[in-house]
Amino acid sequence: MTLPPIERRLSGLLVLVALWVLGGCSPTRIYYSAPPESSALVGISGLHVDRFTGQNAALFREVLKQEIREDPYFEPVPDFPEAGTSGVAVLEGDVRLHSIRDEEEMRDETRLALAESRVKQQQSSGDAVTKQAFEFIEMPRQERIIHRTLDLELELTLRGTDGSVLDVQLEKVSFQQSYTGAENILL
Repeated sequence: MTLPPIERRLSGLLVLVALWVLGGCSPTRIYYSAPPESSALVGISGLHVDRFTGQNAALFREVLKQEIREDPYFEPVPDFPEAGTSGVAVLEGDVRLHSIRDEEEMRDETRLALAESRVKQQQSSGDAVTKQAFEFIEMPRQERIIHRTLDLELELTLRGTDGSVLDVQLEKVSFQQSYTGAENILL
């Protein structure tokens, strides 16, 4: 079952919003549940982002407004639309879950280092000559790895300008990233 083009755009927009907010590095895993098929967005070209509630709601509201401004399909509507305005919908959101989970892991690893040494070598003439030699040395060590999982759950309500509910969707995004090495762990 495929989503209509407008819902694919809105769903992709929400995934991009979540990724932009939740991390600045490339993820190791992203889990996303696609919204159910609906015809609620047919004929809608303008969106007004109205009320957002919940943890970090102001941040998510501003990020969503910015993403709508950059989307070629939706036109942002800065002021609350008048009742009966066609082609415009009001988007409300509730941030139900915004959590961060860290799991620490210590992993044994072997580091190879190139070491220089001096070796005495007998020549055929009987003279001992010192020559430069290189060898690899294995150095065992433990590496700290942090697996960070960010979960975001948004309930989005799409209303017509008359106040009627056009669609309600629960968007869930889970984003996992692994940080290794003391200088790369961002806590």
